[in-house]
Amino acid sequence: EPGAPAPEPGRRLINSDDLFDIRQQAEFFVSLGQTDQAVRILENRISESGESSPLAYLDLMKIFHSLGLKADFRQVREDFNQLFNVRVPEFAGFDHEGRSLDEYPAILATLVSVWGKPEVLANIEALLFRDQWNPQPDPVDLAAFRDLLLLHAVAHATPSLPDTLQEATERSIPRSPFSPASKFLPQA
Repeated sequence: EPGAPAPEPGRRLINSDDLFDIRQQAEFFVSLGQTDQAVRILENRISESGESSPLAYLDLMKIFHSLGLKADFRQVREDFNQLFNVRVPEFAGFDHEGRSLDEYPAILATLVSVWGKPEVLANIEALLFRDQWNPQPDPVDLAAFRDLLLLHAVAHATPSLPDTLQEATERSIPRSPFSPASKFLPQA
């Protein structure tokens, strides 16, 4: 979209601000019982920028599920599963989203180790998106996928720590400000 910053090389853009407005419009039409209009809005968003709109897919599946439209649900689910590294339940079990992120200890350990560092977004995106050219980690359950989307939004909105501050937070033993090795005191 014009005026939007280009993602860094190797990064994928998830545009949550723009998507928020579209999701609110769709929710409004659903509340009025105009689900066809809500479907149209979400389908248009997906056709324009599907990979950057995982929540639009989820909203669309939710609408199709609530209306009992199994064939439409199945098609959106298949498209979604081709783009994203997630196990979306079949129609009958759609309300059962499975395990949340806290039930994936290896993934959590990796994310904790890179949290606050520039590579956190790339790590989360590697878990969210399918990559046909590289071996994929096992898909996560839908509940964990939603958790990853939330963490991506938080990491994207939180600037990484400057290098000197990052180094200071990684120290295991606090140093005295009067220590000759202190880089915070002017050198004589």
